[in-house]
Amino acid sequence: MRDSIETFIDINATRERVWELVSEPGWWINNGVLGGHVVDRTGDECLVTDAELGVFTVGVVSTEPLERAVFTWHPGGDDVPRTTVEFVLLDAAPGVVKVRVTETGFAAMSPEAHARNYGANVEGWGEELALARAAAEGAADAR
Repeated sequence: MRDSIETFIDINATRERVWELVSEPGWWINNGVLGGHVVDRTGDECLVTDAELGVFTVGVVSTEPLERAVFTWHPGGDDVPRTTVEFVLLDAAPGVVKVRVTETGFAAMSPEAHARNYGANVEGWGEELALARAAAEGAADAR
C-alpha cells in the first residue's frame, strides 16, 4: 500500500497571500468553494465546521510562517487513522510561489479504508490546490 501523496502547484501571488490560505486549519475541507469555515481551536486541536460537510478534527502540528504548515486529520471521517498533511511554500520565480503538499499515513489504514481514501485524496489535492490558486490569484468565485 502506498503511504504518501505528493503534489505541487505554482501560484502567481505573494507568499503572504498564499500563506493566508494554506495556514488555515482544514482549508482543504470543502465542496468546491473555499472559506466560510468556523474553526474552534483548543491548543493544537481544532474543530473545523464546514456548512455542507460537517465537523472535522484537525490537529496543528507545526507552523513556520510563510514557509511551512503541518496538520493532521482523519480523511474520510473519524473511522480511519489520522494522516499528516504538510504544505511547504517555495519560490518558483519572481511573484510565483510553488506550493508542495505531502500527505502521509495511508499505510496505517486497513486495506478497505486505504482503497476508499488514497485515490480520492490524490484526486482531491489536485482540486484543492486549483481552488487555492484561483483564490490567491484573485478569482472572485473561489472565496
